[in-house]
Amino acid sequence: MTTCPTCEAVWGGMNTGHCGGRDGCHHTFASLSAFDLHRHGGHCRTPQDAGLVLTDRAYVRFGHPADTERPTQWAPGGQGILA
Repeated sequence: MTTCPTCEAVWGGMNTGHCGGRDGCHHTFASLSAFDLHRHGGHCRTPQDAGLVLTDRAYVRFGHPADTERPTQWAPGGQGILA
């Protein structure tokens, strides 16, 4: 798990994005595309304005609405997605 030294948010995952830094909004995002969607013209938009929703995780993070419908489950050994 990673912790932001400024806001103390905690997250994990290789594709998770946290908007930190001096000018960041300090929201955490379920994917890099969700992170990119919240940035507009070099500024942060609220997750709601970007069309993002809270996802079901042990920590607060925002993602695309489809991210909340069914979590992706990978087959053992990374051999594709389970149905």
